[in-house]
Amino acid sequence: MNKQRLFQSMNQMYNYQIITPVIYYILIFIEFLQLLYYSINQSYLFKNGIFSYFKYIVQYFQTAYFINGATQSLQLTFLIIGFTITLATFILLIPILFAQKSLIQSYSLKTFNFMMVLMITILILPIFSVYLSSLSCSYVDCFSQIFIAYIILSIVGILLQAILVVFFEIFLIDFNPFSGNIDSSRYQKLNWIELGFKVLLPIYTIADQSQNAQTAFVGILTIFYLALLIFRLKTRQFIDNRVNILKICQTGLLFWFSFVAAAHGLLNQNPIDEMGFFYEIFCSPLVVYCCFKLTKSPQLDPHIRTEVELEETVQELIHLIEYRNRTEIRLKLEGFVKLHIKSCMKSLDNCPCSILHQDNLRADDSLPEKNQRWFSFVQSIIQNSPERLLTTRIQIIRAHILQQKLKNRFKAYYELASAMKNRVSFQEEFCIFRVQAQIESEMIDQDKNEDIDVQQIVNFQNLYIKFEALIEQSVNLHLDYWRELQEETPDIGKLQQLGTHITMSIDDSEILYDQLLEISSNHLKTLEIFGNFLFHVVNNDIEGQRILEKAEQIAKNLEVNKFFQNDKFKYDQNSNTTIVTCSINSLNLGHITNCNNEVSKLLGYKKQEIIKSNINRIMPKVLAQAHDDFIKNFVQTSQSKVLGIERQVFAQNKAGLLVSCSLMIRVLPNLSEGLRIVGFLKGTENSEAHYYIMFDENTHQILGFSKQVHDNFGIPLNVIQGYVELPITEITQGLLENISKNQVFKFIFDSTNLESNYQFVQDLSLDDLNVQEDPSQLLAPKESNYLIDNNLSYIEQSITQKREVNVVSNNRFKKAHMKGIIIEDQEYGTCKIKTIQFIEDVDDVPMKTVREQQLEHQQQQQEEIKFQIEQAKEQDVIQSEISGASASVNEEVRQIKEFKIQMGEKSEAKNVVMLNRVVIVLAISLIILASVQLGYRIQQNGQILDGQYTINTVYFRTSVLADVIFYTRMLNSMATDLTPYNQTIRDKLFLQANQLKDLQYSIIKYEIQMSSLNTLADDGQVKMYTLSANNTVSYNSEFNDAVFQVQGSASLVCNASLDSFVLTNSTQNTRTNVFIIIQNGYQAIRERAETVSQTYNNFYLNQINSYQTIYIVILTLAVLALVFAQFGLIPIVLKIHDINSNVMSLFGLLQPKDIKELADRCEQFKVDFFLLYDQQQYVDENIKKKKIEPIKANIIEINNEDVKIVTNNNISVINTPMPAKTSQPMIEAHEEIQQDYQQIRQQKLLNSKSSVKFAVTIKFLFIMGVFMAYFIINLVLEQQQIYDTQALYDHEKYVSQRPYFVKFSLYFAVEQMLGQFNLKESYIQRLYTNERNVTISLQNDFPSQFQQYIDTYVNFNIETMCLSFTTSQFANQQAACKKLLGGILDKGISNAITTLGLWVQQSQIGKQYLSSSELQDYISLVYYIDQATVYLNNIFLKATYDYTNYQQQVENVKYSIFIIFLFAVYIFIWRPYNNGLSKQIWRTKGMLNMIPFEMIKQQASLKNAFLKGNIIQAVK
Repeated sequence: MNKQRLFQSMNQMYNYQIITPVIYYILIFIEFLQLLYYSINQSYLFKNGIFSYFKYIVQYFQTAYFINGATQSLQLTFLIIGFTITLATFILLIPILFAQKSLIQSYSLKTFNFMMVLMITILILPIFSVYLSSLSCSYVDCFSQIFIAYIILSIVGILLQAILVVFFEIFLIDFNPFSGNIDSSRYQKLNWIELGFKVLLPIYTIADQSQNAQTAFVGILTIFYLALLIFRLKTRQFIDNRVNILKICQTGLLFWFSFVAAAHGLLNQNPIDEMGFFYEIFCSPLVVYCCFKLTKSPQLDPHIRTEVELEETVQELIHLIEYRNRTEIRLKLEGFVKLHIKSCMKSLDNCPCSILHQDNLRADDSLPEKNQRWFSFVQSIIQNSPERLLTTRIQIIRAHILQQKLKNRFKAYYELASAMKNRVSFQEEFCIFRVQAQIESEMIDQDKNEDIDVQQIVNFQNLYIKFEALIEQSVNLHLDYWRELQEETPDIGKLQQLGTHITMSIDDSEILYDQLLEISSNHLKTLEIFGNFLFHVVNNDIEGQRILEKAEQIAKNLEVNKFFQNDKFKYDQNSNTTIVTCSINSLNLGHITNCNNEVSKLLGYKKQEIIKSNINRIMPKVLAQAHDDFIKNFVQTSQSKVLGIERQVFAQNKAGLLVSCSLMIRVLPNLSEGLRIVGFLKGTENSEAHYYIMFDENTHQILGFSKQVHDNFGIPLNVIQGYVELPITEITQGLLENISKNQVFKFIFDSTNLESNYQFVQDLSLDDLNVQEDPSQLLAPKESNYLIDNNLSYIEQSITQKREVNVVSNNRFKKAHMKGIIIEDQEYGTCKIKTIQFIEDVDDVPMKTVREQQLEHQQQQQEEIKFQIEQAKEQDVIQSEISGASASVNEEVRQIKEFKIQMGEKSEAKNVVMLNRVVIVLAISLIILASVQLGYRIQQNGQILDGQYTINTVYFRTSVLADVIFYTRMLNSMATDLTPYNQTIRDKLFLQANQLKDLQYSIIKYEIQMSSLNTLADDGQVKMYTLSANNTVSYNSEFNDAVFQVQGSASLVCNASLDSFVLTNSTQNTRTNVFIIIQNGYQAIRERAETVSQTYNNFYLNQINSYQTIYIVILTLAVLALVFAQFGLIPIVLKIHDINSNVMSLFGLLQPKDIKELADRCEQFKVDFFLLYDQQQYVDENIKKKKIEPIKANIIEINNEDVKIVTNNNISVINTPMPAKTSQPMIEAHEEIQQDYQQIRQQKLLNSKSSVKFAVTIKFLFIMGVFMAYFIINLVLEQQQIYDTQALYDHEKYVSQRPYFVKFSLYFAVEQMLGQFNLKESYIQRLYTNERNVTISLQNDFPSQFQQYIDTYVNFNIETMCLSFTTSQFANQQAACKKLLGGILDKGISNAITTLGLWVQQSQIGKQYLSSSELQDYISLVYYIDQATVYLNNIFLKATYDYTNYQQQVENVKYSIFIIFLFAVYIFIWRPYNNGLSKQIWRTKGMLNMIPFEMIKQQASLKNAFLKGNIIQAVK
């Protein structure tokens, strides 16, 4: 969007002002209360009592009060409201900046204007406070998704708010929105300082919610408001006195409240009282009174020294003049005038102060002319000021005075143009634009009151010139096409390129044609040139004939309308009026900027010859010298006596002769290119029958004469050019004596003595001047070699004949009696110009001439009627012959006609529509497949993570179950005095029992989730044993119930007394619970727990592996979609290319004579419509009068099969001259050569079907391969992820089994000591096997996210475990760890496990060993290994989370790239390619349309190619 469009939109917004003074004052007051909140919202100010209500009232005007301590819902409400206001205001810019004038835009402008004022006054503080508070997580979890949403909305809102505020601050130059001035406030840095201050206030509120620095903050506010108040009192920021006083009072009150609050906080250390409120409230009127007194108007001093003083003086004078009916203001104003008169040395023209001082002017001072004198006085003060004081702002104010007060809009525009030459700021440029917009608006309103819409006529003429140029370009392209087709070896590529350009030019010309008809639907020239263009060049007979018939009907209607309403149609688009646009800007004063082609008919100039020339060029020299002064005076005064008035003038044509015209001048109401005037020149009717001569009455020197004087009396052009001085008295007798104003006078015109009295060479006539130009220059270079070659002989012959005639009739001097009248009598400087119109004084000449014209007109009508009768008879004969043709011929003709009609239709081709649908369906399919794939990958990553947690949990449950069993056994041993009592055992049993319960609940939750994914095998039942009356009883139980039973028994055991372990009749059933735990835990539950753990591990592995099948299915579907799409796309595209190639072969069937005829049509069209007037007249008079030997008529033979043209002339293709005397064998040989040449050329065109199948196929296959690669890469990555997951699961399995293998090895050794279970040997073997599996699993390539885990694991396993780490139940003490069993843990877990296994194998049987210290050390060793494994598993699970998160990010990025690439391919590859196909199809239709219907119908081979070659069906 350019700057002008932005200025225009903002200027329109100012025109839709809805803020009233009352509303604006209310907004300023609300803004005061918002700022006051920060000054009085201190904890030490009037907290109690009735005065606290004032504080509460002020708080309700500021959202910061509600935000502090707000709940999440309230904060969200404020955020949504603030963001909605900001976003809605921002969205309002769209229809304002980009939409055309409409009802929506008008309401948008009104709303936006209202929001603009609100945003800059009362909305910036609350909305910005809401955004800043939303960035704090004091009211919500800092890591929650809702807080992330808050941050996003707040950041976006802050950015939009910043853009809007800066935008408003730039364009809201007038801080008093209802003011009528363009620039009511001085744009200073103070505005930005205030804006920044408003932004900083909410930042402090959020940063210091506890008000720790409230006293210092209020002190800073006091200093800031004091500086702001001093600045506003020192410099008048707002010119409008009301706004200025209001802002000063606002700042003064804010300073006073802040000062009292700061003083109260610093001086009063007692409990809170109401003294601060007393001083703030009751002293406020005094503060306001002081502000009023301190506010003063600028001093009016005639001796102005600075630009600030000049601006303030001018603005104050404007204010005083507008309110001078008040006595005090009138006295002040008159006093300044008296002071000014004392130092004023200017003339009355430069300064009207002396007139203003006269006493008699005081009466009726309200009259408009006296009001203008006052503002003229202000304008003179600016004008007479030193140039260094005339800043851009001063020039804008001066332009505003000239335009609004003095009604001199053109001088105001000049002042603005002068201001633009300086370095202007963005805001000053906008002010200049606003004044220019007001000037243009006034010009448009004035133009609406006139009968002629000048802007519409000029716009139409400019568009029509483009239209003619485009038509001529298209005709040249057609000519180039037919000429290339006539070549011996036509360039196929060039022909196709020309066909594309031809089709595009026809489309563009149709667009311009429609635009022209929208402006003027009855413009004859547009209809005639476009109708003939379609009929003769494009060969669209039907549409062209329709337009020509419409033009003929409109021409008849216009003739009737002009007869009755001549004035209405005088300057319309059909009036053949010369329209000249002239600039009156200071840089190019009087320069012609544009004109239409009618200037060549009226004045003989080519359009290019006078563009950028001064308008004086087409005026008589005596008028040209004074014309620039006329324009300058018009600009200075904005007054003109001739503006909008039709008058008779004399223009000067290219030869320097006078041309009688009617002229009307209008100002163009459009300032886009500066000030411009438009002249409507129209030749005077019957001016050819009169003579015109212009002379100076003082010197009698002839200044100009018309073409009739030159041609009939031989007055040479040297006189006009100034080479020869010829007094009027030398060629007239009795003219000066008999001349009389407003009366007919008679005189004698005698030029016979010129040749004898003046020695100068007789110049040639105007016709001689015209024919002396090179004939080849009459036409454009492209057709000069063709059209001129064909007609050059006629042109040269005509020139020779013309010159011979001139030699014979060399002497044109003669004497005649004349009667005339003065038609112009003006004085220009020292010249007294008279222009007379005269005719020969022969009474019977007019009657005779009229009679002759009537007879000639009757003869022409009779001849035309005879010609129409003969033509109708010939058509009847032809129609009767055609009616005898067979029905098959008529059917073929009908098909070809329908085909030609379809060629002109602009409907989208069915193949292209099908291509688009296939591509869209394919794109949607690929997006769906990629989205489904992404969804499954998200689900897979989630299952990988869930599987890790689940597998770790179920294996850890077995480990915890082992601890519960073992600690139960140890507690039972303490009860039987086998081991000493240790409370730690009871505590650990309690912790492990509770942990087992939590683990069991988690596993049940995992089971529920797993059952929703797939059918999961039941954990099964176990055979449980219990004691009943000291007897062992077995029963079956679900595994989960069994685990809960063991956990419940353990919870009871850990709280039971030691005696209950021994007593059989104890009410606590401790012995039964111990039996359930040990007997079932070491047997059935242990075995089942291991089986269930393996089941879970296998389940998740199978789930992860199943995704590979899904990805293979997706890949297969994608491949099938792409392959099927290719089978649908490639044939259609190849078919389009084949059709495009086949079309070129049709032109090979055209006969050379047909091609030449088509080229001749284009050439004739250019001759008829694009030769300049003098060129056209020359061709008409010299070429068309040449008699051309008649060509023998073509005989149309019609049979039952075809319509053929038989001609007696053999048209030679190769323009080889035949000898004068040629034998019959030589003629036949020559004809055979010509026929062979024709066949060769036709065969080349017929074989021009270029094969693009391979290239098209490769392109489509490449794109298909790219998309297919995405799914293949996904499948490969899926296989890699499955491999990594398998390795991770295996390692997790082996590492999770390590703790309970270690525990059961030791625990079964203890059981063996007690003589119970003998399973330690099997577990020792399993322990060793598991250690080997752990070592092997570490050899796999783990993802990079597991590097920390691997490093920690290797360190723990091989180097030392005695490092600092913690778990939920353990904190490793490094000193104790290094002392345990001689520091075995300091050598790594692997050595510790090996040592433990060896000890277990060598352990002895006996209960006495239970209390040995060695056993206790190995129990501690197992505990250390278990907690280290828990710590490592936590790191492993964290790495798994990072790994799945990383994989998901990769998938998201990959999916995003795929979608972006898909859209990029569609937008940047497919759409251009599809548009190219559409252009090819349209080019094909356009090229087919170039072959006329008659040629297709008459030529059998061409007709068969259309009908039998499936061309019609293909194009359909």
